[in-house]
Amino acid sequence: MIVTYNWLKEWIDFDLTWDSLPSVLRSLGIGVDKVEKKDNDIVYDLEITPNRPDLLGVLGIAREISAYTGNPLKKRISEYSFKGEPKLEVDIEDSADCARYILASIDGIEIKESPEWIKRKLEFAGLRSVNNIVDISNYVMLELGHPLHIFDKAHIDRIIVRRGRRGESILTLDGNEVALDEDILLICNSKEPIAIAGIIGGEHSGVKEDTRKIAIESAYFNPGLIRRGSRKLGIRTEASYRFERNADRGILLTALSYAINLILEYAGGEVKGNVIDTNPNIELTKEISINRDEVRRILDIELSDDEVDALLGRLSIKVYNEKVIIPSFRRDIEIVEDLAEEVGRLYGYDRIPKKVNTSYSKPATDERKWVRDFKNFLKGLSLNEVWNISFMDPSFEKRNLKMNYLKNPMWPELNVMRTTLFYGLLNSALRNLNRELEGVRLFEIGTIFPDNKNEELFLAVLLVGSEKKLWYNRGRQYDFYDIKGIVENILQAFSITEYSFVPNSNPNFYSERSLELSINGERYAFGLLRQNIIEADAYGFEIPIYVFLKGSKRKKAYLLTKRFPPVKRDLSFIVPFALENKKVIDIIIKSSHLVRNVETIDVYSGKGIQEGKRSITYRLFFATEGRTLTSTEVEEEVTKILKNLREVKVTLRE
Repeated sequence: MIVTYNWLKEWIDFDLTWDSLPSVLRSLGIGVDKVEKKDNDIVYDLEITPNRPDLLGVLGIAREISAYTGNPLKKRISEYSFKGEPKLEVDIEDSADCARYILASIDGIEIKESPEWIKRKLEFAGLRSVNNIVDISNYVMLELGHPLHIFDKAHIDRIIVRRGRRGESILTLDGNEVALDEDILLICNSKEPIAIAGIIGGEHSGVKEDTRKIAIESAYFNPGLIRRGSRKLGIRTEASYRFERNADRGILLTALSYAINLILEYAGGEVKGNVIDTNPNIELTKEISINRDEVRRILDIELSDDEVDALLGRLSIKVYNEKVIIPSFRRDIEIVEDLAEEVGRLYGYDRIPKKVNTSYSKPATDERKWVRDFKNFLKGLSLNEVWNISFMDPSFEKRNLKMNYLKNPMWPELNVMRTTLFYGLLNSALRNLNRELEGVRLFEIGTIFPDNKNEELFLAVLLVGSEKKLWYNRGRQYDFYDIKGIVENILQAFSITEYSFVPNSNPNFYSERSLELSINGERYAFGLLRQNIIEADAYGFEIPIYVFLKGSKRKKAYLLTKRFPPVKRDLSFIVPFALENKKVIDIIIKSSHLVRNVETIDVYSGKGIQEGKRSITYRLFFATEGRTLTSTEVEEEVTKILKNLREVKVTLRE
């Protein structure tokens, strides 16, 4: 935002010198990037935060100086007195897209060069002079902070504000043909688009040398829609910059009147008919509660109620008992903390005394140490940690969840708080795969916001691609059993034994290549993800961290080496396909108190094996304390195991 010292002086009298003004502006929260002497004036390049669109005009900066000095604004803009009936019609397809649209007509204008003082101010702001009509619209935008658009009325029979349609296009003022769709808000006549609302005008309806009749638009467009359209089209203009930051809906008629008065003075012409205002009764102010004790507590200063009210009054914030009326140009003020910030700015943060609070507490404990230890364990599984932003595209989520939508998203498509870590992990994996990595093994521990509930700390693991091809392996693709192995490793690390695997019902996963881990009645899916981010198969696992803490058992720091070796037996069984491998292992372990471990070492189906069944070979480890088991003892235990397995139709392979 560019302003000059003399331009501000046109709006308000103040005693601040040109070199002291920057420090005052900074104390008010307005950044000053650059100060430059130019043509007997001082040019200030200001940095305006996104929540203060009211400061994107000279008027807004003058208001801040007025609040700081207590001096009133001296420049006043009178609203134009319209007469007669409107000469054009305006239709708004959806009031959510355009809450208010004002249109006025002027006939008999003369296109010529702008006066030097207007051209000079446009030059200070980095804008080139075009002609008197276009320059006046730009000048009003710079001074009041509200963009206008002026059409050649020869191309307008009526105004329709609507979304774009597939297959439509428009030739913009910068000479580019732009394809349109439903994310783009348009200004149209009865036949075609004539401007992209809030962003840029169309070439055919623009003001030219032979223009004699004009229509002036002053409107309030949906900020999110303008931001999304601007980024989608790759078109950034001074107008879009202001509209997407929630422009002042209360200044529309003032800005229009200001432009009309300047046009009549420097271009001639006659206003035709009355102004068209689609929503003259739009709500301009809002009312919030104020608790002065809370304001004093937040700032930690002693101010009387009258002093608090007086400071707010200097910002055009009216106080009535326990309520305050916020003006239309301060849409950023919503809660009592915002009011406290405004009081603090004007009071002066440098005047608030420094205080040192001394407190005593128990020795600090490292509550997150176990998380760091867990991360080290995951890295030992050849997983790489990533950190992603907490936003996602809502279309990624396949479950029927209530989502936390953002009011002012940084990216239009990432407009909800994430309900899963997989969205960020998949995009991280995509960036790595695009850089020719053969396989990606990632994990993230972060917060998600499921089903509109409080945030929860989750772990997610993602495998995509293949192992690196080396002399000792073939570089096979990651599959379901890789992610299942990681799940089992994590469960073993936390000594969680009370769990089972059940069929998947989570729509974020393909059911034929997924399962659900069931722990304490809660189920967590893992396997092949449904996603359209990566073309390759992606296998994942996601679970809240608290599950491991709640289900884990304390584990010894070390294990003693066994003095007496176990006795091993390899047994091959004929197992029905419908019977889970884990259930067979559970029966083996429960059948004998001497079984210390069971490993699956071979699976076969085909020739020689009955249809609907398979052969699985297990290695059983038998051991006891203080001695080595005899063959007779082991055979007795094997007999018990065979008996129990026959109950589930599992037989020893001949």
